[in-house]
This record gives sequence, structure tokens and C-alpha cells, in this order.
Amino acid sequence: MKLYRPGLSRLIVSRLALFGVVIAFAVSVMNMSSFLVKASPVAFSFGTGGDHGNHPDSQGVFEAAGQSGISFFQTNGDMSYLDSPTNNISTATTEWCSMVNSKLGSIPFLALNGNHEEPGHAGVDGDNIDNIISGGCLPKPASMNVVESPLTTGSAGTTPTNYGREYYYDYPSVNPIARFIAVSADIDTYVGGNYDYSVGSAHYNWVQARIQEAKASGMWVIVINHTPIMNTGGSHGGTDYSTVTPLFNLAIDEKVDLFLSGHEHNYERSKQIGGASCNYTFNTYSANCIADANANTYTAGNGTIAVITGSTGGNYNTGDGLMIAINASDPDYQYFATTMGRGSADETRGFSKFDVTETSITGHFVAGVGQTGGFTDTFTITRNDTTAPTVSLDTPTTGTVSGMVNMAATASDAVGVTKVEFYQGATKLGEDLSSPYAYGWDTTSVANGNYSLTAKAFDAAGNISTSSAVSVTVSNGGGGGATTSSFTVAGANNSSVTFTVAGPCNNITSHEVADASKAPTGQTLLASADFSMSCAYAGDATTVVINLGATYDTSHLRVHKLAGSTLTDITSHATFGTDGNYTTVTYTVTDGGFGDEDTLANAIVVDPVYVTVAGASTTGPGVLADTGTNSVLLTIVGVVVAVLGLIGAITSRVKRVTL
Repeated sequence: MKLYRPGLSRLIVSRLALFGVVIAFAVSVMNMSSFLVKASPVAFSFGTGGDHGNHPDSQGVFEAAGQSGISFFQTNGDMSYLDSPTNNISTATTEWCSMVNSKLGSIPFLALNGNHEEPGHAGVDGDNIDNIISGGCLPKPASMNVVESPLTTGSAGTTPTNYGREYYYDYPSVNPIARFIAVSADIDTYVGGNYDYSVGSAHYNWVQARIQEAKASGMWVIVINHTPIMNTGGSHGGTDYSTVTPLFNLAIDEKVDLFLSGHEHNYERSKQIGGASCNYTFNTYSANCIADANANTYTAGNGTIAVITGSTGGNYNTGDGLMIAINASDPDYQYFATTMGRGSADETRGFSKFDVTETSITGHFVAGVGQTGGFTDTFTITRNDTTAPTVSLDTPTTGTVSGMVNMAATASDAVGVTKVEFYQGATKLGEDLSSPYAYGWDTTSVANGNYSLTAKAFDAAGNISTSSAVSVTVSNGGGGGATTSSFTVAGANNSSVTFTVAGPCNNITSHEVADASKAPTGQTLLASADFSMSCAYAGDATTVVINLGATYDTSHLRVHKLAGSTLTDITSHATFGTDGNYTTVTYTVTDGGFGDEDTLANAIVVDPVYVTVAGASTTGPGVLADTGTNSVLLTIVGVVVAVLGLIGAITSRVKRVTL
């Protein structure tokens, strides 16, 4: 941007250009606005289970999982057992990993240690977790954005990684609706020893914090631990895994939606467990712990459903001996809605599949390929929430404000807050999807005067509440007064791209097309415009808003500053939003601050800015490429002649802009 000052005014020249990828078919006959398609509501499926092995039954279960349409598979622990079809223990882990990869294909597999990944089983009927998650076996899937716990035992040394031991991830990675927290209670984590999940311990507090922040964001919460404490198995069911009890009671107290385990080599699915007076004690049934005794339909937020899926395999060493019978005389038996194990009339190997949307989770038992037992189970948790969130606007407080103002809100909900929006009167300023909820309001974008500020909180059921209003008086320096000016140019996708300046500036004029050769490598000009704006005083700040005239996945938008021939990514200075229909890009230019090449309030500013759309992965002509949850862009691969013609058409259109 170039600024000069005739008399008391200064001129700001801002260059912005939109870039994308080029199209492989006739541009002249294609309505490019059809490239942008609204994404469907967020929904996905995942598979889970434990106690696998490499028996034909195990292979059939993973084959069924690979055919089931799941987005990923989360193991509950006890993986290879060093079970080898070739009876070669030295290659058993490699053989098992190869089997899993061949059955799941491109479906990500997330590892978690069980007791057969402990040191006591290594080399006998289990393997070191680090061998399983190594690069040559089943490494951490990069696409899942796993966040590892930073904690160790504090006395047993530092684990080489907490993936496979203690970690979490949100899914999908953009606008997630579910959080998965994988932990290792009652498991010797090999190098890290046994993690302490007693009440108030570092590991307990870490899990609780991850649960609470997910709940505050309105996400479903799923906790995975290999060893269950509440179970009715005929073998492990008689063992009190006391170190799991605090973790399980934490899940109940926080009303975690699902608590997933293995270890019991059968299938057990509980009723909804919870209630203010529930404190689970091993092998002691309490009716106070039944939040909902229904067989298969539940309301979210009332309690936790525990699902034990240890029915996923078999073992060459013991034939099909991995399945364990159900003990109907176990006191915990009364907690369960359905069970299946060895000796059941419908004994079946299989895994659990969960279909997840913003408003429901539906669980299914899915039989492995070749299984004929006929066991089925289906249940649904539904958000049936009619209570609005509570919300308060904490800052600013009533008084005089200027410059950038931090708007901060506190919001809570019985099920979970999905977002908080910030308003100036009836005008939405922005939103925050996760706690702490905040937004930076640039008061130089409005005229000096009195304004009413509020915050709105939303939950997953669509309930909305509005905070009490806070009255502020905007008083910024400079004598130009706030004005708004705008102009529109044609975008190559038949959209109208509008440049608006709000603040103490005026007299926008359109100029030459920006230099397309300055585009980042691999990106091609779609629409561009140079513009200038005059401001009354040095030191003034003004806000530039570019309405892109279409909806884009903002994770693919980038903003660059051009200094000479060098492009610098300054995306962090811009805010991506929406006007309710289309994507907007906003940044603030300040003489002596951002947008000022010499950083001095001397009325000389040089700041060409380029807004670009990063290309999606290339597909064939006419094939849709997924670029995110908000939109789908048609990848353009194109013919140079068509591109040049397109740029020429845009150039002539821009030069005809009349203000």
C-alpha cells in the first residue's frame, strides 16, 4: 500500500488479489459459482474394540471393519498377542500389523496399550507398545491430529512418546463434534511405569481438564481405557482393578457419553450410569447409579454408557479361546443392558461401530466376516435439550473505549456450548467456537459515539441465550470521523468481490490490476483490484473488509504482504468471517503500525496485500475435491489460453469500475 499526503489528507493504496487453481475444461461455458457447494452437516462413524490377535476370526473382524464405512478405528488395547499364523514369534508383530493394514486399507488405526503390551507379556504373548507404533508397523496417523499428554509418572523416567499411552484427539479436525481421550489406568506403560489416576493426581487432573473443555465446547466425550472396572465377565470379572475406579467415577461425575474398554473377551454394554449419589464400588450394585434403565434409547447429559468390546478376535495358540463367558451372578450384571460371551446362544466375534452426528450417537455391534452367531446390539444417545446456555459479557465493562478492545464472555450449558457470538447492537462482530470465548473489536471501524454490546451463546440443540448489554462510548483520536466506502469487481467464479473500508477514511478509487506474477507458487489469478483511500490524519487506523462473494473453507485462505519481490505470510493479522452468506477477510491498516512499511506515523505507507485460496489436492477434470467441511471446490487444472483470456476479461472489467 502506498500513502502520500496532499495537504491534510493521505492516500492509502491497497492491492489485493484473489488466487486459486485453474480449470481443465471450457471456462466460457461453465458457471463457476457452481464450484462452491455447501457441505453436509458434520457426521462420521468410527470403529472400536480390543483383544485382537491374528486368528482367522480376528482377520474377519478387521475385514468387516474395513468394509463398514468407518472414518477410523480406535483399538481398546491388547493387540498382537505375538499371535503368528506362521508360528514364528519373531515376526508375529510385523505379521499382525500387515494384517491390520491390509484389512483396514487407508482407514487410520489408533493404538492404545493393554496389559498384553506390558513388560511382563513382552516376548511371550504380547509386545512392547513402541514396537507396534513404530514407523514400520502402525505409527501414529498424522491425519488424526493426536495431542499427547505431557505427563509421565515422575519417577519411572520419561516415556519416548505418550501416543499409545495417554493422548486425545478431536474429530473432525475442523469444527469437531467429538473428543476421544485414550488413557492407561491399571497398565504398566513400559518405560513410563504405571500412571497414577487417583483423585487429584496430575493424570486425573489432565483427563478432567480435557473432558471439561470438550464439554464446554459442546462436543461428545468418549474415554477409552483397556481395563474396565464395572464388568460381568466370567474370568477377569472377579478382579478388582482398583486403580481404574477413580477414572471411571470421574467419567460418571462428568457425564462422559461413552466409556470404552476391552480386556473382558466378550461384549458387554451397560445401561446409562450416573446420578448425583452414584459412586461406583467394585462388585457392589447400587440402584442409585442407574441414570436410565432403558434398553437402547438414552438422553445425552444424564450419564455414561460403558461398552466393553473384547470380542474382536481369536488366537492361534488357544484356538478361539479368547472369548470369555458372561457371569450372570456377578453383582455388576444388573448394570448391563445386554451381554454376549462364550456359551451364549448367539456367540459372535465382532467390533463396535458408532455413528456420530451433532445431535446423536448410535452404537452397533458389527459381526466379523464369516461369523454366524447372529448377535446384534443397537442403541442411541440423543441430545434432547430445551435449556438455553447461560452467558455473560465480562469485558469490556461500561465506560469509554478506544482502539482494539478485547470482548470476553463466560458461557456454560448442561450439555455443552457450541459457540459464542459477539454483537454491537444488531451487528454481529464475530464468534468463538471454544472456551475461553473472546473477540477483538476494532473500535476504529465505527464512528465515535455510544454503543451497546452483547454476547450470544448457542448449544448443540439450537438453544440460544443473550447476555445483558454493556454500554460503551467509543472515543478514538483523529479528526476524520468514521466513513464507509466500497467498490465491487467481478470474480472469475461469477461472484462479486467487494472491498469495503470502514473508519476515518474516504475517497476510494479503483486502479490497475495487481501483478499476477506475484502470486505464490502454484496459484493462479481469479480476481484483483488496486484501490486507494485518503485519510485525514497521520496515525489514523481503518479497517478493510473483502467480501469474497462466495463461501470458502477458510483453512485454505492465506494473506500475504508484498515488499519488493518478497511475499510474506501475514495471515495472523487478518480475520476470516462471514456476512451471513459469504466469506469475508478483514484486516486493519494503521499508520505507524500494521500496513506501514517503515512503521513510522509519517503518512508514508507501502503495503500491497494478496489474498489467496490455496489449491486442493488435484483431481481429474470435472471431479470434486474435498477442501474442508465448509465447502467443496472444483479443482481446476487448466489450459493456459483459457486462463489468459479469463485474466484479460477480469482486467477490462476492473478498469471499467466507476465509483
